[in-house]
Formats: sequence, structure tokens, C-alpha cells
Amino acid sequence: MESSVINIILAEEHHVLRYSMRKMLEIQKDMNILDDVRNVDEVFELLSTGMQPDVLITDINLSEADELSTIEKLISEYNNLKVLILSMVDGEEFVLKALKTGVKGYVLKNVNPDELMFAIRHVFGGDNYVCSELTNKFVQHLLDEVQVTESDLDSVINFSAREMEVLLLLADGFTSKEIADKLFTSKRTVEGYRENMITKTGVRNTAALIRYAVAKKIIQ
Repeated sequence: MESSVINIILAEEHHVLRYSMRKMLEIQKDMNILDDVRNVDEVFELLSTGMQPDVLITDINLSEADELSTIEKLISEYNNLKVLILSMVDGEEFVLKALKTGVKGYVLKNVNPDELMFAIRHVFGGDNYVCSELTNKFVQHLLDEVQVTESDLDSVINFSAREMEVLLLLADGFTSKEIADKLFTSKRTVEGYRENMITKTGVRNTAALIRYAVAKKIIQ
């Protein structure tokens, strides 16, 4: 049985890189490049003509503050479209934020061609994919920050009932403003609870706090 052809739009700001990637993808028997453009705004224009790609491969331009919001809007309006980000940005919080918008895959631009092709096919199949370099980096970060030992697990840090409410909502991905609305309090108060928990646990940021709480079985 012949495999499905993956129809792709490529969005990349730099012309030389875009051209090179297009040539690389075009030689894949199961990939068809519908078009290549500079940015996500131009992708909207293509989709408005009735073009129906399976996968969008796009970079994220951090100089455009709302670009991730634009991608989220794109996914919302065209929910059959699977988005794979190909970027040099490797920050953990940014990658997680991108995935929470509905992006299916995140790959660094220095990835080898074989892994890129695997990522495209994986995303096309409906699964999430994060490149091996990022995965290894995040796992090492987790090990470095948490460093859970048996003696650590025996120690218990007491969170107040209100702190637990905030912690659970943070773990579910809510922002401080959204948590404040849910708990009928102020954003500043929520951030105060968050900072108190970070101080109590000795971790560096919210992501590490959540990992700590999971490791300690404070939350599931």
C-alpha cells in the first residue's frame, strides 16, 4: 500500500535557507511542497485561497512579539493543519509555550536531515515531536534542578491550602492573570504565592517548581 503524500507549506524568512530546505524536501517521494513564503501572515493568504496543506514548517521570529499568537490563531482556524516549528530558539519555557498553543513539533535548525524528515512524518501522523537535542537538554535540566534523592523525598515542604490551589493551576498551564480570575484575587497576590513556593523549595522558576512538586508527589 502506497503511503500518503504530505502536502507542505514552508515559511522561512531567509531566502537562501528557504530555497535549500525546499530542494531538500522536494526529493522526498512522500512530500509535496505546495508553496514557500516568508512568514505566517503569508500562510494565511495562501490558506484563504483554498490551499490545503497537511503540515506547515515555520520559523519563529522573536522580534515579532505576537508571532506565536498568530500561529495559535492559525491552528484554531485551520484545525487540520499540523505545525512544525524549525527554529534556533532552544529555551525550555518558549518551547513548552509553543507546544501549548497546539504546535505539534519543535525542531532546531541544526538538526540533521534524517531527523527532520522523521519529525515531519511523525507530526503528519498526528503525534507530537521534539528533536533529540532539545529532549536531551530538558532531561538534563530536570536532573540538574531537581536532583531528587531518597532523603529529599522524605523531607516535606508544607504548602498552604491557597498555595496548593495556585500550584495546581500553574501545573495545568494557567497564567497568573487567569489564576487570579479563578480565585477571585489579584495577579500580584498569585505571583506572591508562586514566589513563596519557589523560595520554599529552592528552585529557580515556575517550571522547576512544577517538576519539583511532581517529583515529591505533592501533585500528580
